[in-house]
Amino acid sequence: MTFPDRLLHFLGWAGATLLGLGVVFPFLIGIGASLLAPSDLLNPNVAEWSLHPDNYLRVFTEAGLGAYFMNSIIIALSTTVGTMITSILAAYAFARMEFRGRNMLFWAVLGTLTIPELICIIPNYLLMAKMKLVPSIWAAVLPQLASGFVTFFLRQHFMGVPKVYEEAARLDGASHFKILVDVIVPICWAAIASMALFAFIAQWNSYLWPLIVLRGDTQTVQIALANLQASVREQPFTDWPLILAASCVVLLPSIVFFLFAERQLVQGAGLGGIK
Repeated sequence: MTFPDRLLHFLGWAGATLLGLGVVFPFLIGIGASLLAPSDLLNPNVAEWSLHPDNYLRVFTEAGLGAYFMNSIIIALSTTVGTMITSILAAYAFARMEFRGRNMLFWAVLGTLTIPELICIIPNYLLMAKMKLVPSIWAAVLPQLASGFVTFFLRQHFMGVPKVYEEAARLDGASHFKILVDVIVPICWAAIASMALFAFIAQWNSYLWPLIVLRGDTQTVQIALANLQASVREQPFTDWPLILAASCVVLLPSIVFFLFAERQLVQGAGLGGIK
């Protein structure tokens, strides 16, 4: 490697490192501030600061985010699993099955991507209210069990799978469902994992729709966090460490799910044949 190449390589790594530090630094500041007392944030003398890890216990004892945290876990996981099941089945039908009106139905699904989410709020609410599901977790989950974007994304990946695998499975007497489970899904596992990550984070961070259809103890942690911030800021002295500790707790499931999905992405990228 010549000197100019080494220099470009070094500059690339240095730039990436600085960019990474710029992204991580605010999170480190937030985590550090969440471990302090409220008075320490106004004290310029660092030597007088003291650590208060009990702020994270206060998130569940004083703020009471535990029940709302479980509500968000249930809603996010249920919606993610449901979305992936419906999207995988629909994507396989559009990619591999021949039936009348297939292209027209696919374009109809694709057309849902052009509809703003806000336009669907009133029809979805009226439907959930007519089914007597408001307020309940079901009302937060059911309208989110299908995704035109995930269906389109997976359909494009399924179409890229060589048909020789499918033909070999058919020679062994495999049905459409068997081909989907044993051939298509393992080969496209990286794409499925990325869409599962996308669906989980979208539902975990969802705020408006749960705010409309949920009440009281059925609300999600995002709503509880907003309520906590509003109540704390009404006090004479804002307890920012408690708010930051609650924010870190709310952020944790997204990070854990991302780390899990990232490993699945790496493993799925190496799958190139059938079981």
